[in-house]
Amino acid sequence: MRTIPAKTAAAVLVGAALVAAGPASASMARTARKVISVPCSAAALAAAITGASNGGILSLKGSCTYQLAAPLPAISANLTIRGDGATLERSSAPGTPDFTMLEVAGHVDLAISKLTFTGDTTATYGGAIANSGTLTVTGATFSNNVAEDGGALENYGVAAIAKSKFVNNHAGFNGGAVHNEGSVTVTDSRFSGNSAGNFGAGIFDGVEGNAAAITGSAFRQNKAEAGGAIYNEDVVRLTRTVISGGSASGQGGGIYNDWGLTVTSSKVLRNTAAAGGGIYDGDLFGPPGTVVLKGSTVTGNKPDNCEPVNSVPSCHDPAVRRAASAGSAGRGRSQPIDRARALARDFSPRAGG
Repeated sequence: MRTIPAKTAAAVLVGAALVAAGPASASMARTARKVISVPCSAAALAAAITGASNGGILSLKGSCTYQLAAPLPAISANLTIRGDGATLERSSAPGTPDFTMLEVAGHVDLAISKLTFTGDTTATYGGAIANSGTLTVTGATFSNNVAEDGGALENYGVAAIAKSKFVNNHAGFNGGAVHNEGSVTVTDSRFSGNSAGNFGAGIFDGVEGNAAAITGSAFRQNKAEAGGAIYNEDVVRLTRTVISGGSASGQGGGIYNDWGLTVTSSKVLRNTAAAGGGIYDGDLFGPPGTVVLKGSTVTGNKPDNCEPVNSVPSCHDPAVRRAASAGSAGRGRSQPIDRARALARDFSPRAGG
C-alpha cells in the first residue's frame, strides 16, 4: 500500500480539527462577527450571500423552505450559514433548469449547520454542494438529490461532516451521496437508501491523493454496481462504523476496496452482492489493495463475507468451500496505479455541461 501524501494527511487532520473545534470556537467567533438574519425568500438569501463580508454569519429563518429556481451565488468569502432548521429545495415549477445549489470556491471556508438540502438535480457534479474549498457541515440533512457524480456532495477540497444525514440521494455514475476527490472526514453521520449507477452509493473515494476518515457512522441499505456503501480507490479508515443491508449487482455489497482500507471496531453485516457480499478486494486498475481488520466483525453477508479467498486477513467464510486462487494469500500491490483506466469509469461532463 502506498504512503499517504503529506498534503493528504495534513488535509485529513485539518478536517478533523474543524469538527473538533465545534461550538466553542463558533461561539467565540460570533462575538466578533455580525449575524445577518435572512428572510424567507430565495432572492433574499441570494442577496445575503452576494453581500456577505469575509467572516460573515447568515442566520436563516428556521421554519422556512427556500424554493430555489436557480443556483445560489458561489461562495467566494469565508462564511457561516446557520440553517436553524431551514430547508433549501429546488423549485418544482415547470422549466426549472438543472443546477448545483451551492458552489464553494477553492480559497474560502464555508461552515453550514442545521440545514436541509433536498430535491436538487444537476447534470454534472454535486447535486446540493460542489466544494473546492474548506467545508464544515454539522447537523445537516441531504435528501433526494441527484447528480452524475456526487448525488449530494462533490468534494475537491477539504470537507468535515458531522452529525448529518444522507438519505435517498442518487448519482448516475459514482458517489450516490458523496463523491470525494479531496479529503473528507465523516463523524457520527448516517447514510441510507442512497444509490449509484456505477460505484459507491454512500461514498466514492477517488484516485490519487484522496483520503476518507469515517468514525461513529452508519451505512444502511445503499445500492450500487460495486461498493454498495463505500467504493475506495485510495485510502479509507473506518472506526466504530456499521455497514449493513447494502447491495451490489457486481462486487462488494458493503465495501469495494482497490487500495488501502483499515476497518477498526466496526461491523459489516448482512450485505449482498454477486461476489464479496461484505468486502471485495478488487483489482480494477492494478494489483489488489490491502485490507486490515482490527477488532471488527464481517459476518452474515451473501454469498460470502470477503472475496477473493484469503485476500482479507481475519475474514472468514465457514460455509464457503472454494479453492484459494494461486498467490492470493498475503498479496499486495506491486505496480503503479493506472490513473487513466481508473478515471475512464468516472463521469465526464457532457459538452457544454
